[in-house]
Amino acid sequence: MLTVNTNIASLIAQNSLNQVTKNLRVNQERLSSGLRINSAADDAAGLAISNKMTSQIMGMNQAMRNAGDGISLAQTAEGGLQEITDLLHRGRELSVQASNETLTDDDLASLNAEFLQLVQEIDRIAKGTGFNEKNILDGGQAFGGSVAFHIGPDTTVNDQISMDLQNMTAGAFEDVVFEGAVGGEDGGAWAVGDTVSIDITQGGVTETVEHTFVADALALEDLVAGLTTDLDGKLDVTFTVDGGLKIAADAGADPFTYSSLQGVDYDGIDQSVDANYGLGIIGLSIDTFAGAGLAIEQIDRAIESVDSFRSELGAVQNRLDSTIANLMNAAQNLTEARERILDSDIAKEAAEQTQNDVRRQAAAAVLTQANQDPQLVLQLLGG
Repeated sequence: MLTVNTNIASLIAQNSLNQVTKNLRVNQERLSSGLRINSAADDAAGLAISNKMTSQIMGMNQAMRNAGDGISLAQTAEGGLQEITDLLHRGRELSVQASNETLTDDDLASLNAEFLQLVQEIDRIAKGTGFNEKNILDGGQAFGGSVAFHIGPDTTVNDQISMDLQNMTAGAFEDVVFEGAVGGEDGGAWAVGDTVSIDITQGGVTETVEHTFVADALALEDLVAGLTTDLDGKLDVTFTVDGGLKIAADAGADPFTYSSLQGVDYDGIDQSVDANYGLGIIGLSIDTFAGAGLAIEQIDRAIESVDSFRSELGAVQNRLDSTIANLMNAAQNLTEARERILDSDIAKEAAEQTQNDVRRQAAAAVLTQANQDPQLVLQLLGG
């Protein structure tokens, strides 16, 4: 039907032209951005899924950097331990040399002077080796005794690796204090139920050991056994008290000696306490043959402690290397999955753009022809 007021053919052509123009704009947007989803309207579910994947990928990438920082920390610690090992070897060499009775007192004094400098340098390295302004060879006091590496994108227990930091200092305590009913208020002999409390402070961290006596006759033996158990081999401590009391409290300690306890006041006992911690070499001296022999034994234990810590550091480095490799693989696969959702298929979009461009030209041509249909009415009226 031929009409003047309504041109249906023109409306159809206009709708087709609008739709193909809209499709062409989508093609151009995807080709220019490289993304299939440029707004939630393009694919609401796909946008939500791809954003979740993006969070995981970014978390994995940061976790890889965290693991790399962990490796750097372990390498820094091992570098300091290598220097400490070299110094311990030299100290042991001097101790062996000082054990030779062909040396004079002056010779021993000269060897001891170097030995003491080595001990001080070991302590300085242990207290000065740090990572990001945090010491790592003093027992990890700045880290609370251990350091945790966050090596995953989430917050589960599987996203962290922890490593204990050991004390590699020469071994001096800041303070050792005895408190409690030690020998009774009047300084008499210990009685059943009396309690000795020992506060040991190292690097601002205080450990308290309390022991209650259960027998009069075995008071000292009881105390030594209690200290050895409570300290759990972590401390090499020798307590020397005015009046002849001497207590050694560690698993391999020499037998203690003591004299009469009657009438001895043990208040202020902390002033006569000699305590060692860490590598346990802070009180050693090789200016005597006996001292040199003791130094050899203690340095051997110190080297064993350093080697044990270095083994742990090496194992953690290898573990973190494996962690990084696994994270790289997971991030790669997740990125590929996100690509399939989020990225444009350039070849497909280019083909569709060409197709839509041709369709738009055709729609425009048809619209031009449809707009000329009302002129036929004038021809009919004129005829």
